[in-house]
Amino acid sequence: MTEPVACRLDPAGQLVRREEASALMRRALVDREPTAHGVRLRFSTTGGAEDEVRDLVRREQECCPFFSFTLARDGDHLLLDAEAPPEARELLDGLFAAWEA
Repeated sequence: MTEPVACRLDPAGQLVRREEASALMRRALVDREPTAHGVRLRFSTTGGAEDEVRDLVRREQECCPFFSFTLARDGDHLLLDAEAPPEARELLDGLFAAWEA
């Protein structure tokens, strides 16, 4: 059975998550690039950012199980590949646009 394309967080929870993610990205995001099915983000791993990224991804996967996240180390950076099925790409793009604020 396919997961429905709907976030399990209520609007207040979504706002808190966006604010938390935006703060993390302002502090640790090095760069981002679009991929065929989503986006790749490169984070600095200094100052505890790696643990924060991993925790945020874990919680995001719980509320939006239709997203796919892959984390990998690349030297002093953590790569996050985020993907979504075609019907959820707009949600994924919106999530990461909010993360840039």
